[in-house]
Amino acid sequence: SMSLVVIEKLQGAVQGGIVRFPFRFPSGVMRGRFNPVDGQLYVAGLRGWSSGAAKDCAFQRIRHTGKPVHLPVGVVTRKGGMDITFTSPLDAASVADPENIGAVAFNVVRTGGYGSAEFSVEEPKKQKRDPVEIKSAVLKDDGRTIALEIPGLKPVTNLVLKFRVKAADGTPV
Repeated sequence: SMSLVVIEKLQGAVQGGIVRFPFRFPSGVMRGRFNPVDGQLYVAGLRGWSSGAAKDCAFQRIRHTGKPVHLPVGVVTRKGGMDITFTSPLDAASVADPENIGAVAFNVVRTGGYGSAEFSVEEPKKQKRDPVEIKSAVLKDDGRTIALEIPGLKPVTNLVLKFRVKAADGTPV
């Protein structure tokens, strides 16, 4: 897969989020480069350790089709919530529907081994994800930013937001 990393500087620290692009590759991808001749993105990759890739290697082009891209591109964390900014205007009704935005939180721990289980924020000894209450979601005046009210927002290693909203033109985001 390929992801966009969204960085936020918060109280002297840097935190970030990952937005996965909606396409998959038959092999691992890395070393992406834009071709100065055609402007397209090319990636090469291998199937390495701990990979779910189907093929051993690949060389692929990610071609811009000219169609709009509807993805989150910015985040601002604030007391009691977050503002998520998208690339294009959103449909206000789909943003306001409480069924269309959800969140879970969990922590991972640093160990001498590779990786970690997912541990509850509320019950740190239990391996599980905790639901996170989103009290409200409001589309801001710019038409591209969703203001989320999250009363119980607290520091965690992982906060997963899921959106099932539409762009202003009706396209699923």
